[in-house]
Amino acid sequence: MEKKTGIKRAKKFNQCHRAKKLPELDPGDTIYIRDLKREAVVVEQHHSPRSYLVRTSQQTTPLRWNRRHLVATPREQPPTTERDETPTIPRYTPSPNRPDYHTSRCGRTIRPPDRLDL
Repeated sequence: MEKKTGIKRAKKFNQCHRAKKLPELDPGDTIYIRDLKREAVVVEQHHSPRSYLVRTSQQTTPLRWNRRHLVATPREQPPTTERDETPTIPRYTPSPNRPDYHTSRCGRTIRPPDRLDL
């Protein structure tokens, strides 16, 4: 009975805190170690759950790190040459029938406040 309530409690905690399993790393993957603020390479998966043996460029022996401390760096992809054009940003052209208002980056019109002149 206690085991069931423990499992239910763990499931509820994981749902409330949006806990999720991190994707597994393959040997040879380049990763970033959060605590050391340094890149490293995965040597192999450790027999402990969610742990990996990792070697940095400054170490000779691999160290064991938990998966939550390791950030997978994106694998390099060849550049695509389908679209070489840079996006053009439309310039603001004041309308002749409107007063000279400025627009923000998102396109909203910015105009000076109407003040009461007595």
